[in-house]
Amino acid sequence: MAKKIGYIRARYPETRNIINKAAGNPEYVQIAKFHNSLLILSRAREILTGKLLHRLIPLNWDRHAVYKTMIPPRVDIIHTFNAVCDTDIPWVSTFESVIPRTNQTCNSAWQQAPQKADKLNKKAFELLRKSSCKALIAISEANKNMQLQIMEAFDVDGREEIAKKITVLHPPQPLLVTEEEVQEKFENVENCVEIIFVGGKFFRKGGAEIVDSLTALAEHKQKFHLTVISSLDYGDDVSRSTYEDMLHYKQILTNSEWITYYERLSNPEVLELCKKAHIGLLPTMADTYGYSVLEMQSCGCPVITTDIRALPEMNNDSCGFIINVPKAPSTEALYETDEELSVLKKSIYDGLYSAFSEILDNPGKLKAKSHSSIEKIKKDHCPQKYGQRLAEIYKL
Repeated sequence: MAKKIGYIRARYPETRNIINKAAGNPEYVQIAKFHNSLLILSRAREILTGKLLHRLIPLNWDRHAVYKTMIPPRVDIIHTFNAVCDTDIPWVSTFESVIPRTNQTCNSAWQQAPQKADKLNKKAFELLRKSSCKALIAISEANKNMQLQIMEAFDVDGREEIAKKITVLHPPQPLLVTEEEVQEKFENVENCVEIIFVGGKFFRKGGAEIVDSLTALAEHKQKFHLTVISSLDYGDDVSRSTYEDMLHYKQILTNSEWITYYERLSNPEVLELCKKAHIGLLPTMADTYGYSVLEMQSCGCPVITTDIRALPEMNNDSCGFIINVPKAPSTEALYETDEELSVLKKSIYDGLYSAFSEILDNPGKLKAKSHSSIEKIKKDHCPQKYGQRLAEIYKL
């Protein structure tokens, strides 16, 4: 009889890292939401206090930090994303930054000075030590190092014991192109370099710097074309972009002959465009991972990225282009002050201008980087190897 693996939600991260990913054909079962007492109490509190318009309220990470079962689900193991479990049922968690993921741990104060855990975090760290916690799966080495750093900053009891449960498992990614398709798309790269950017958070992911640097190169002898798929989200606490910024760049995107702009496309449509592109872009200021990099690389599309968080583990100068930016010890970019943000944006602009100039001077070099991208996907993100490793963690 197949073992049952319980998961709480079916969002993109769970679909990408958890659901139906383990070898051995275990049965994945979504645990009913009424099992999560914190969610029930949180929603009731919103209704009673008239806060259903919660988008106007600062994000409350505490809400989803700990999963506590009211009625134990009938599963053999629970696999969460970013959540700690308060249960005797064996559980594992895949996490993208630190765990527990709470208001206190998502605040950067712990990177500047030692902290004292509040009641929620103290309880959550204790739960990580329990025998029912079987593994903590970091999606990158940078992620794992952040976890070790935060446990040190909070002076967590038993942190050496918790550290032994941490394993690194990069997300899986199947190849999406054949060798023939790669060969064909680079036949005409000398005529026009096809560049692609995908990301709703246009400003946080370096969209403004992309447009500005390519505008400065618009008179280059080598022809290029940029495709942008973005809802142009603005107002994030990293880029501090404004409504006026959005209007300015939307005007450029919709009125430039060398740009094709889509507000949104389906994932299959995006991937078809990536298969035709010669170079992809994620010069981001802040991202926990960067799944779009994997998708582009699996389409034989080398990528220009910054060197924050997990990105140097996915990308390098042999398979793409890396932009070095000022970083904290956590490997997150520095952007807290206006001066830091200004320096960060200039670093990204300068890095893009340099990379684009190099590409446009010698577009033929992209083909070798494309092949290296594909080999890296096969080596580090093989779905079969990922499934086998997950089955070992579950002890199937």
